[in-house]
Order: sequence, then C-alpha cells, then structure tokens
Amino acid sequence: MIEIEEQQGQTIVRPGFDLVSHRVVELRDTILDLAAQGRQKVILDLVRVTLIDSMGVGVVVACLKTLKQRGGDLKVTTDNEDIIRLFNLLKLGYILI
Repeated sequence: MIEIEEQQGQTIVRPGFDLVSHRVVELRDTILDLAAQGRQKVILDLVRVTLIDSMGVGVVVACLKTLKQRGGDLKVTTDNEDIIRLFNLLKLGYILI
C-alpha cells in the first residue's frame, strides 16, 4: 500500500513496504503517474521502510531524473540511519531532507 498526501503544494508519498526488487514497480508507477499529472514536488517519506536494495535505489534515482526533466524535484525523508548511510555512501545525500 502507498499513501499519498498533498501538503503545502507538495505531494508526499509513503510506501508501506520495503523498497526491494519485487515491490518497487508499484512505487515507480505511482510516482511516474503523479509526474504525468503535473505534480512536480514529490517527497518520498520512507518512515515505514526498513530495507532498500539496489532496485529500490535505482527506482528512486529514475523517478528523481524524470521529475527533474519535467521541472520538478524529488526529496527523500527518513529517520532510518541505515538508509541515510546508504544514500550518503552512494553520493545521494543531496536528496535527503
């Protein structure tokens, strides 16, 4: 399940599952649908995510690229230290808020 919330001109997307290979297609499709609807500022809230694999990171980067090409942006928020460390290790810390 993915929760979507509008807040102060931004769209907050909260997946209720880990971002692993067999689940990330749902997240990708959701964010790309939002981009197609003209929603340009997306916050990916990973509060319920405990694990992210290489496919999950790839989907986040692909969605970021798509939104940037359309004049938008994607930011990630999480309190999970392992995910923060992973994003920083991969030089993706700039998308964390």
